[in-house]
Amino acid sequence: MKNKFRIGEISKLFRISIKTLRYYDETGIFKPDHINPENRYRYYSADQFELLTMVTYMRHLEMPVKDIKKTLENMTVDNIISFLEGHQSNLDEKIRELEFLKKKVEFRVENLKIGKSMIGKEEYTLEELPPRNIARLSRNFSKKEDLEVAVREFEIKLKKLNLFALGKVGVVLNKDRLNLRNFSEYDALYFLLDDLESIDGFETLPGGTYASLYYRGSIEESKNYYPKILDYIDNMGYELIGPAFERAIISNSATSEKNEYVRKIEIPVKKS
Repeated sequence: MKNKFRIGEISKLFRISIKTLRYYDETGIFKPDHINPENRYRYYSADQFELLTMVTYMRHLEMPVKDIKKTLENMTVDNIISFLEGHQSNLDEKIRELEFLKKKVEFRVENLKIGKSMIGKEEYTLEELPPRNIARLSRNFSKKEDLEVAVREFEIKLKKLNLFALGKVGVVLNKDRLNLRNFSEYDALYFLLDDLESIDGFETLPGGTYASLYYRGSIEESKNYYPKILDYIDNMGYELIGPAFERAIISNSATSEKNEYVRKIEIPVKKS
């Protein structure tokens, strides 16, 4: 037909598949200017090009077809402005979500790099740590099996809050237990919250001086290292002022080699 474009030509001009153009026709967001009643060929006019550009733009913004159709059926300048402003708010929310995910990835990468640098080492240090927020699940457990069950239950609660535990869950040994040098049980689980995470009932670990130990191994071996870090604290002229916090830096979620496992113990201290 004169001055008309067949669906294949439109497909090439706009780099849109024929299947997609047919879908636009079926859903009513972009229909042909004319359909030949004999062969059912679809024909489009040049006057429709700008409208198709608008549809393509909206789809590029990941707008739902039903919203596009509703907007195009009531197309005025004010409606388009309102529609785009609404979508702008959605994009702002997505950007916040992506920033949130980016922070999680950055935290994980940084921890793994630190852990990698500590593989095969046993390093004791005094370090200044900032205040940090945590969620705590108070529960006593001694067996690894009980610990794993508790961790899974904790993770379920965290996932409901859109919080993911990978690399951020650890165990707590209370100060009294440390003073008695009783390392047979743990007293709680904790989840390290980052700056963009929040949860009802969170608590803040005070900033200050912490005696820290990176060691190679799994949690079953931690009882061998608590006496060492407590001796280190004594030898440095410090005393405990709080519980021990221990978590995996590198575990089986990052490597299949057990000799690459790295854990960290942190205990708040002050000068004696």
